Amino acid sequence: MALSARAYGNRASGDRLFLTVLLAASIGAVAAAWTGDVEFDLSACTPCPYQRIPYLLAAAVAGFAVMTRPNPARYRHFILVCAALFAMSSCFAVFREGVQQGWWSAPGVCEARLAPALANLQTAFTGGAVASGCDEVETSVLAMSLTMLNFVYSGLLTLVCIIAAAISDGENR
Repeated sequence: MALSARAYGNRASGDRLFLTVLLAASIGAVAAAWTGDVEFDLSACTPCPYQRIPYLLAAAVAGFAVMTRPNPARYRHFILVCAALFAMSSCFAVFREGVQQGWWSAPGVCEARLAPALANLQTAFTGGAVASGCDEVETSVLAMSLTMLNFVYSGLLTLVCIIAAAISDGENR
């Protein structure tokens, strides 16, 4: 059954709005982490900035989709890419939480010196804060480490993206 032009336009507007919210959620996550590093002197461990990369990539994907206005049937693909990126951030968080809790040991990246390009990336993401050890829980909020808060946040974003993609797919049929 074909969608009427009006229904087609309404669905596209809803998908664009959803992707705009994903853009804001991604930028907000990176801004919150950066603010914690710079304003509250929360020092990030060496691999911590890598947890922010999926958010930056999701912001780029969502921003691209919002600005280019693809065929509304394609919005679902952009939403699924964002879901995969948020799931990647959840995986980073689970790994880091395991190191903090002593469930497994950290790779050499926690102790090794970084290549200059990666050191510059870490400095940019952390505002120059001195890195803490990978196995230390420096700050807790609501009785959870910041790593677990990242896991919950990115996990919820993943779930919401999957639901939105399923709804969008159902409207295409």
